[in-house]
Amino acid sequence: MAAASRTGYTFPQKTLHWLMALAIFFNLLFADGMEHWNRLVRRGEPVTAADISSANIHAYVGIAILLLCLVRLILRLVQGVPEAPANEPNWQNWQPKLGIGRSTRFSPSCRLLGSANTTSATKWLAICMAARSNYSCGR
Repeated sequence: MAAASRTGYTFPQKTLHWLMALAIFFNLLFADGMEHWNRLVRRGEPVTAADISSANIHAYVGIAILLLCLVRLILRLVQGVPEAPANEPNWQNWQPKLGIGRSTRFSPSCRLLGSANTTSATKWLAICMAARSNYSCGR
C-alpha cells in the first residue's frame, strides 16, 4: 500500500466515487424501464423496441457500476486510504472500516443478483429478438 501521509483521497478515487454515485442514482431514477419490460414478459404481452431499449440501458448501466466498483476496489488496494485525523473520537476510526467491509460485499452482490434475476428473461429475450416477428414474442 501507498504511504498513508495523504490528507485526502486521490483524484481517481474521487472520480470513481462520483461516477458510481451518478450511475446508481440514474438506475434508481430510471428503473421503471426494466420493471415494465419484466412485467410484459411475465404476462406474455408484446414487447416493443422501446421497452427492450429502456431495459437494456438499465442493465448496461448496472454492468458499468459493477466494473467501476471493481476498479475502485483495486485502486483502493493499490493507493490506500488517507490516515484518519488524530483528534477524531474512537468510534469514528472504526466506523469507516465497518462501512467499507459492508459496501465491498454489498455493491457487487447487488449487481450480480440483478443480473441473475434477469438471466432466464434474457434468454427469452434473445429468442424473441432472433425471431423478430413484430416484437410480439410469446404469442
